[in-house]
Amino acid sequence: MTPARLGIIYRPAGLMRFVDVIGLPAAKELFYTARKVSARRAVDLRLVNRACPPEELEQVTYEMAREIVDNAPLSIRGTKRILSMCMEFRGLPEEEAKEAEDLIRHCMESKDLIEGKKAFLEKRKPKFQGK
Repeated sequence: MTPARLGIIYRPAGLMRFVDVIGLPAAKELFYTARKVSARRAVDLRLVNRACPPEELEQVTYEMAREIVDNAPLSIRGTKRILSMCMEFRGLPEEEAKEAEDLIRHCMESKDLIEGKKAFLEKRKPKFQGK
């Protein structure tokens, strides 16, 4: 985080995201000093989920993408949207809360949920269709 080296200030929402993730003391340190952060420190501060050597990045990325794509598309899409709204609004205003409930209800009424439960009971990998 080098905004201090550039002569700029992050917007409050951006600063609060850092505070929420790494805490106020660490956020102050990063923004006041504008020090570069090593991969190990970024993991320790929870700025990134994991670090890997550059030569393994493609493999690690594709492995994670395969894990995600194997899951129910409606669930992933709805969760992404709800998390995005939560980060934007710091809690959900009435309209966004209704949208979140609609997304959840849509998943609960989906063929994917039936398939997921059936696959679980049959101890097999589910075949989701996003329906």
